[in-house]
Amino acid sequence: MNKWIIASLVSSLTFGVMQTSTVEASSKEVSKLKKEKATLQKQLADEKKKTKKSETAYKTLQGQHENLSKSYKSLDSKYKKIQIENESNKKKVKELSVAYRLLTSSKSLVSDGVKVDGKYDGKESLLMFGKTAYVPLQLFANISGLPLKETTNSFEFGTPASGTPLSAVHMSASSFNHVYQNEPITIMGKLNNQSILLEGYWPNEFATFSLNSNYKKLKGQLSLLTEEALSDNPKYLAYAQTDDETNIVFSDNNGKELGRYNLVFGADPIDFEIDVTNVKGLRVTAEGKSTVSTIISPILTK
Repeated sequence: MNKWIIASLVSSLTFGVMQTSTVEASSKEVSKLKKEKATLQKQLADEKKKTKKSETAYKTLQGQHENLSKSYKSLDSKYKKIQIENESNKKKVKELSVAYRLLTSSKSLVSDGVKVDGKYDGKESLLMFGKTAYVPLQLFANISGLPLKETTNSFEFGTPASGTPLSAVHMSASSFNHVYQNEPITIMGKLNNQSILLEGYWPNEFATFSLNSNYKKLKGQLSLLTEEALSDNPKYLAYAQTDDETNIVFSDNNGKELGRYNLVFGADPIDFEIDVTNVKGLRVTAEGKSTVSTIISPILTK
């Protein structure tokens, strides 16, 4: 009996110890698993943050890529357009280089019936630029009899008139359609670049010049514009017609007439000289209709 009781007690104690050990072991496992779970959850949260940042960065890069693609397409389109223009310009340059360069002319240069030697100072005396003929300046000066002077800034033909050109005086008023000053033209076959061209459509159009009582005489010539204009774009200039006729009238600021001259198409230029003593404002009136009057080399003297 006693042996059975003892054996029973030993068995109970052993089971209790085993049960306690099992519980303790399970508690450690759970704690370990919790830690591992927390670690994994933290890692997962970190990865989510990284993924979110990566997605944001990706979207940003994607937007930048789209903008760059648009810019590239625009630039590519412009580049192709420039390529086309460049090819067109190359063709034009090639055409111009062939058609518009100075070439020796097969024609002779004749002055007053005498043939000019084919060479002048070792250079060709007559060259062609397209359809336009050119001669050396000094040769032209010798042929025309005009002295040629070279300065730092210019080549000067002829002898300057002493006095003040009317074109250098302030024009205070005008009713003409256009007033062209110092327009290079040929008059009676001679170059002139100190003229004033008065282009009008209606009778009694005028221009007023401020002399301010500084001068005593004004002289020059008068004509209608019938010959060649040597400007860069002569087409913008109007010319007198074969039946044109007008009177050019000079008067002072009080209306006093200082000179009256009749101009007829095709006639030689008319010399004029008027007294402008004490004249403050010089008025030039063209009484004719729809013509171009030319005041040739008008010079003021004191």
